Amino acid sequence: MSQYILHYFNIQARAEAAYLIALQGQIPNFERKFVSSFAESELKKQAPFGQVPLLEIVSSNTLLAQSIAICQYLAELGKLLPSQQAENSSEQGALLDAIALQYVLGVDEFRSEAYRLHRNTTEESKDNDMKTWKEGRMLFFLGKFESFLEKIKEWFLGR
Repeated sequence: MSQYILHYFNIQARAEAAYLIALQGQIPNFERKFVSSFAESELKKQAPFGQVPLLEIVSSNTLLAQSIAICQYLAELGKLLPSQQAENSSEQGALLDAIALQYVLGVDEFRSEAYRLHRNTTEESKDNDMKTWKEGRMLFFLGKFESFLEKIKEWFLGR
């Protein structure tokens, strides 16, 4: 049985979702290791994109990078994807997987724009930038998320 090690910084950011998916999917032999000094580490030299998060799959000596790819892999291992539910046909299951990924990527884009606002704003433009964000893109995203939820009758996706 494989051992899985999730390497990431000790903050609740992109990799935290992978950790929660592993818990929900009850992935055996899963552990997380917080990285404190990644800049000069051997792990960074081996990382596909030179950054964390990384999922180390010990049995195959593989490092999987990029948080969404890691989440997708762990969700498949934990049989958490809609297409893995017995009542979903292959076409219906594939569509449900794509819809689920659409929501994941939409939330990721929202989060990226919000983080970018906080990183790229200056003290002088901070108030105006925040007002523009709240009245523009933030409302756009939240409106979309709310409309998705309003359409739900019983389940968000699948069963």
